[in-house]
Amino acid sequence: MGYIAVAMMNYKMFPLYRVEKAFLKDKELAMRRISEIDGIKGIVLLQTCNRVEIFLEAETKDLSNVIKVWEELSGDFNLNRDVDIAWEEDAIRHLFRLAAGLESMAIGENEILHQVKEAYALSSKLNLLSHGLRSVFDEALKVGRRVRSNTSLGKKRISIAEMAVDVAERMLNGLQDKVIMVIGAGETGSAVIESVNAKNRRNLRIMIANRTYDRAVQLANSFGGIALKLDDVDRFLPIADVIFVTTSAPHYIITKERASKLGKDALIFDLSVPRNVDPAVSGIRGVRVMTIEDLKEYLDEEASKKLEDIKRAENLVEKSLENFLERRKRAWAEEIISVFCRMAEEARKEELMEAIKMLKCDEKTAEVMDNMSKAMMKRVVGCLMENLRRNLASVDRATIELLLNIDNYKNKMKLPNTEA
Repeated sequence: MGYIAVAMMNYKMFPLYRVEKAFLKDKELAMRRISEIDGIKGIVLLQTCNRVEIFLEAETKDLSNVIKVWEELSGDFNLNRDVDIAWEEDAIRHLFRLAAGLESMAIGENEILHQVKEAYALSSKLNLLSHGLRSVFDEALKVGRRVRSNTSLGKKRISIAEMAVDVAERMLNGLQDKVIMVIGAGETGSAVIESVNAKNRRNLRIMIANRTYDRAVQLANSFGGIALKLDDVDRFLPIADVIFVTTSAPHYIITKERASKLGKDALIFDLSVPRNVDPAVSGIRGVRVMTIEDLKEYLDEEASKKLEDIKRAENLVEKSLENFLERRKRAWAEEIISVFCRMAEEARKEELMEAIKMLKCDEKTAEVMDNMSKAMMKRVVGCLMENLRRNLASVDRATIELLLNIDNYKNKMKLPNTEA
């Protein structure tokens, strides 16, 4: 059983523009490349609008080669300095809190649980999910569901898209009689449209622009909006009061030149990853740009209303973590004990055969020596293993590794490699 680790960059550590530089454009390629590094037993890559986190099961605590591949594939060569790495208990706690929605910008959001499940499924599909990571992620998904079942977190659906609509409503004193343009018809764009429709049904005018026009038509038909081609955006921008940009283009969709065509004061929400609204747009008089990062103060305000549920959720996470770590420690110890006992048995047999050969024993004497060596093993090794099992709670992993240094015993006993 290897070490569980997470190498991460997220919105809590850095501004989003810094996190965006670390994004991996081809997730499958990145996962395959990292999985090929010596000592890496499994990988799950979780990449959302505000985080890049690589969960690993590794045989050693040296992840320098992982960071090198990450730098190469992202083009961000400062990761060695900026990436935070958590191990074992801290890494598992972080994943449990993630699944519970406690590490999200919008505390308690349901979307993150879905994203964790998708990342887990992709790793499984690519055959990159180790036994250790499988058990950790299985438990994390249970913890996420348990928190949502036993607290009110997640009862009211919250996402970045819905919070953006809430903020727009506050800033404009309602969205009735407003013209709303949504650029991008993916998951975030759909969530924006759904939220706008749920809140405002009178005199609502929504324009939906998308690179794939058929998708814009589909959403427009579902929600009573107007479908636009991306080429039509310039023509309709002057009448828009609120623009939600939810694309994932590698370039700016709303440039300063394009935004200068706005015919009146306007509010622009850039919910894209990476940013698809040129920061220079904020310099245009009458135009206000809100990014995901700008929404954080509103999200913090929402979180302050849920302190009791957050505390309950944190207690559930910690209790689940304690139980899981105990089971994991016991499973790990049993695995190590099993390997050690097999190696000791191999050594016993080897020494027995050597002694029988030297003494030229008959069958009866050989049987007596065999039984004697087994009895000695049971009294010495068996007693040691039983004491270890009984006192496992008070012995940490490092101590067990020191006492039962498998590689060291292999060398001293001149035994062949034995895999757990």
